[in-house]
Amino acid sequence: MKLLITGGSGYIGKHLVKYYTEYGHHVLAPNSSELDLTDLNSTTSYMAAHPVDTVINCAFYGREMIHNPDESFYIKNFAMFGNLLNQSQHYKKFVHLGSGYEYDNERNIDFADEDDINYVEPKLPYASLKHKQAMHLAERDNCYNIRLFGLAHYTEPSNRFFQRLLNDDRVIISEDRKHDFFNLEDVPTVIDLVLNNQIRHKAINCVYENKYTLSQQAKIFCDIKGLDYNKVVVEGTSSRGYTGSNERIKEYNLPLLGLELAMLRY
Repeated sequence: MKLLITGGSGYIGKHLVKYYTEYGHHVLAPNSSELDLTDLNSTTSYMAAHPVDTVINCAFYGREMIHNPDESFYIKNFAMFGNLLNQSQHYKKFVHLGSGYEYDNERNIDFADEDDINYVEPKLPYASLKHKQAMHLAERDNCYNIRLFGLAHYTEPSNRFFQRLLNDDRVIISEDRKHDFFNLEDVPTVIDLVLNNQIRHKAINCVYENKYTLSQQAKIFCDIKGLDYNKVVVEGTSSRGYTGSNERIKEYNLPLLGLELAMLRY
């Protein structure tokens, strides 16, 4: 199968490129000089020359600006998404990696089901962007939203939660709340539902059944890795959860590896 994976040099994209290449797929993972998604002509030319079975969209501009975006943040990201999505004559399926922020992170997101995005309208730039992308996908055939909340994998950047637990002498949890993490190695298993024509839904939350607070997950991680949990300092708690319903993903009875195995591999 011929796949185009955008954002292939990023944390998630790099893993997917490696996974699907090793499984024998023909994977295209162009860099920005080969495919400038912010430019419609560049995107159209590339896609016309490289038609694929499935687009797996991991591309994102300005990840470091999520909490403090400049004017270009929304414009560039929505242009990249739209320029690619509108090449439907050159792909059969479109898989987009969404975010729990679609549910509006200014409110309590607790066990939110996939249809809850129909009843919110986030105001913050990143949440608004991801929400609008999800709504566009819902209106189109053969387009799927694989919604991620948090991810865990030993290749994650050094400033991510579990890497800090592993390497820092002191880890502060300013707001202890329920927060979903998903093993990055389980993400391809969900995407494969699309590739193998087994998917029955337009959107799926990538979450497990059990819900834990950040401090509870820190304790589990420290126990698994033999670390001193006393280095974790909880400064406050929050009732604003960040979790999704797993009812939909559970329907597929997937052979998921789970969060604990991700922790073990750090």
